[in-house]
Amino acid sequence: MRFGIYCEMQSPPGKSHYDLTWEIMRQIEHADAVGFDVYSIIDHHFFPKFSISANPLAMFAAAAQRTRRIRFRTALHTLPLENPMRLAGMIAEADILTGGRLECGLGRGHAWLFAPSALPLEESRPRYNEAIDILELAFTKEKFSYDGQFYKIKDVSVVPQPLQKPHPKFYTGGTSDVTYQMAGERGWGIFVPPLLPWKVLEAPLNIYKKACAARGHTPDIVYIRPVYLDEDEKLVRKEVETALHNFLAFNASPVDSLQEEAVKAELRAKGYGFYASGGPGIAHPAPLRGDRGAGDRLHRHPRQGGAPGSRSAGERRDWRISHRGQLRRAGALEKHQDPTVVRPARDARIPPAGHSGRGGLAKANARWRTHVCMGKYSSCQPGEGDDAYS
Repeated sequence: MRFGIYCEMQSPPGKSHYDLTWEIMRQIEHADAVGFDVYSIIDHHFFPKFSISANPLAMFAAAAQRTRRIRFRTALHTLPLENPMRLAGMIAEADILTGGRLECGLGRGHAWLFAPSALPLEESRPRYNEAIDILELAFTKEKFSYDGQFYKIKDVSVVPQPLQKPHPKFYTGGTSDVTYQMAGERGWGIFVPPLLPWKVLEAPLNIYKKACAARGHTPDIVYIRPVYLDEDEKLVRKEVETALHNFLAFNASPVDSLQEEAVKAELRAKGYGFYASGGPGIAHPAPLRGDRGAGDRLHRHPRQGGAPGSRSAGERRDWRISHRGQLRRAGALEKHQDPTVVRPARDARIPPAGHSGRGGLAKANARWRTHVCMGKYSSCQPGEGDDAYS
């Protein structure tokens, strides 16, 4: 089992994008210093409340020069908006610059990204499928050709070649059975949507594990859940509840761009029906509540409130622990020799970043409360929204 941090880089109004970027860089350095295994950042454009993470590969390449062991994962590259031949080369170069510590999530993208990108929504699925084919060819063939609907290429060589062979580990995420089946057959890892209850996730995860077994692959499940560690439940609620609700509201904010009836009709007709619903339960999140829901008791210890369900021999699971920079109280998470144990370290400090920055950039000894707001995935029902995660 590995432990990681998941970040969206949500930017509240008035927040300096310069400051936020360097705060996240310091967060990555700190995560590396205290023993986290992997740091995940999304790939997203146009909506700053949701995210300003427009180039996660650049962030990872820079962070790799300031860290020693932590791995980096995009969650997820929005394939329909990318030229896959160019993306393959950028992934390879980032893999070289990170010393082979890169992992790549591949997704279709949120519905609200397509109009600002001047791309028809109905092209999302076929472009995604062609991009996957081309990426795998680019990393496994010295020279290749492809004759698709959107990409027609002949005798192309993608350079440079990545450090990891044949390529960095691939992941995807979603709710539909076909996504879990595809990920298992290809040997990819799978992101589990964090806001769905276990009873919804159990069946697709079984599909994924069976598909892995049939092809001789080891399941690799990224289980994302909000976690905030403290012994005092009242203090936890006081410190995190507002921030968590703000996170969910920011997460749903791009839905406002999809409210025209003509747009909703298009969404329903083209397989993005969840977005036409306005994201119930996200824009108006429910109060924090008990086990195994979107609002798990945030102080639960991983040993007490671990990922539900059994874990078969050889199966790897990641716990994703996410951070929001709005809370700046003392504390950090510390990993022990037992990889399932995480406890709060009250006065842990961020190590010097070696970069003084400007104005409001947090100082090297700034005190942070590492807490969780990890769920970017909307609480859609299976079959709605499909694997349309960015």
